[in-house]
Amino acid sequence: MRIVGTIENPALCERFSTFLNEKGIEHRIELVVNKDWGSDKYGSPACQIWVIDEDQVDSAIDYLKDFKDNPDDKKFRTPSSKEAKIPSFRQLKPDRIISDEKPPSGRPGQQAAPITFYIIILCVITFTWGALTTPSFTPIPRALPVIAVFSPDINKDLMYDWPEAYSIIDKVVDLYGIESLQKPQELPPEGIILLNQYFETPIWRGFYPKLLALFGATDESLEIEAPLFEKIREGEVWRLVTPAFLHGGIIHILFNMLWLLVLGRQMEERLKPFRYILFIIIAAIIPNTFQYLMSGSNFLGFSGVLTAMIGYIWIRQKTAPWEGYILHPATLRLIAIFIFGLFAIQVIAFFVQVFFDEAFNLPIANTAHLAGAALGVILGKMKFFAWRK
Repeated sequence: MRIVGTIENPALCERFSTFLNEKGIEHRIELVVNKDWGSDKYGSPACQIWVIDEDQVDSAIDYLKDFKDNPDDKKFRTPSSKEAKIPSFRQLKPDRIISDEKPPSGRPGQQAAPITFYIIILCVITFTWGALTTPSFTPIPRALPVIAVFSPDINKDLMYDWPEAYSIIDKVVDLYGIESLQKPQELPPEGIILLNQYFETPIWRGFYPKLLALFGATDESLEIEAPLFEKIREGEVWRLVTPAFLHGGIIHILFNMLWLLVLGRQMEERLKPFRYILFIIIAAIIPNTFQYLMSGSNFLGFSGVLTAMIGYIWIRQKTAPWEGYILHPATLRLIAIFIFGLFAIQVIAFFVQVFFDEAFNLPIANTAHLAGAALGVILGKMKFFAWRK
C-alpha cells in the first residue's frame, strides 16, 4: 500500500476516487488536516490517495497527474456503475482512513522500531561504562595528550584508531600509575625511555594541520609521515563503525539519542531491519573515515549518522512524498543553519590562524556532519533505499 498523491478539493477527490474504481484500481482515501503553522492553508482538509496494489501504483500516479492537469477532462466524468467508497466529508474526522479493512502492516506508523531502541540502549551502555571507568583527572604536562591519558578502556577499543604512540602512554600508566605523569622527570630510566619513544613516534593528526602548514600557519611537515589506519590494518575493522556509539558528555548523548528516536523510527518502519542496519553501517563508516582523514582519530558520536538520516529524509520528502516521512521544513532549515554555521565558524578559525596566528578549534566533528549529510542525499536517491511494500 502506497500513497500516490494528495488532492485538496474534496469534491475533486470524490470524482478521482470514482474514476479509480472504474479502472479497477483498489485504493483508500485518508482525510488529513494541514498542520503546517507557516502555511496559508493551515487547518484545511486534504485527501491522501493510497493505492493497495503495488503493481497499480505507477498507473495511479499517471492518472493523478493527468487529473490535476485537467480535472474537467471527459474521461474523468464518465458515469460509473460503482459508487465512490467515500462518504460525505462532513462525516469524516482528521486522520481517519476511509476503509472497512485495516491498513496493511507495511504501512508506515503501524510497526515498532526495536533496532532503533537497541541502538539507543547500546549508546547509553557504552557512555555509562566509559563514564564509570574514566581515570580521575590530575594535572599532567601539556606535552602529553589528554585523550591518551584519560580515555576509558572502552573508548580505546572502539575509537576509529588508537595510535601506537598512545599505546606507549598506556604502558607508562600501567607500569607507574597516572600520577607519575605529573613529574615525568622523576620516572625511572625505563619510564623515561618509554616517554622518549612516545615523542619520537609519529601520530596521524589529519590533513587539517597540513592545510595550515600549506598556508604557512604552522611548521607541520607536508609529508605523510605517520601511519594511517593502524588498528584497522591490524584487523580491528569494527573501528570503522563503533565511534558512532561513543559520546563525550550527557548533553552530547541526550541530543543525539533524541534525534535518533525521531528519525530512526521513521526509517526503520519503512526500510525494514536489513536495509535500515545497512544504512546505519554505511552512514557510520563513510563520515567516520572522512573525519579521521581530516582530523585524526580523536572524535566520537552518532551525529554523522544523524546528518545522513536528515539528508536522506529530506531527499525522500522531495522525490517520494508518498512515503510519508515527517520532518518539518522549518526543522530542516534550523538543522542546516546549525551544521553550516559550525562549518563557517571552522572556516573562520582556519583563516584566523593563517593570517593572525591565533589558534582556536571547535571540538566538533564538522567533517563528519557534512559528509553524513551529503551521503544521506546520495542514499536517498538510490532505489535500493526506497520504501517497499
